[in-house]
Amino acid sequence: MEKKNDYSSYHKFSGKQFYQLRKSYGLNQTKFAKMLGYTNKSYISQMETGYREVPKQVAFLCHLLREKGEVS
Repeated sequence: MEKKNDYSSYHKFSGKQFYQLRKSYGLNQTKFAKMLGYTNKSYISQMETGYREVPKQVAFLCHLLREKGEVS
């Protein structure tokens, strides 16, 4: 029987991790915000500084990118 993956930990992503992910792609906050569907960079800034949590869906995507070796 195959072991099922527990992806519950994938729903959390720290502001520091979020910042490092953005920087690893060489993106500024404005461009990253537009790519994620936000209207301005303030939401990205608030997630990076910990003022807001990174939404579960975005956190999950970030973890998958790192797991697949796309981002170190």
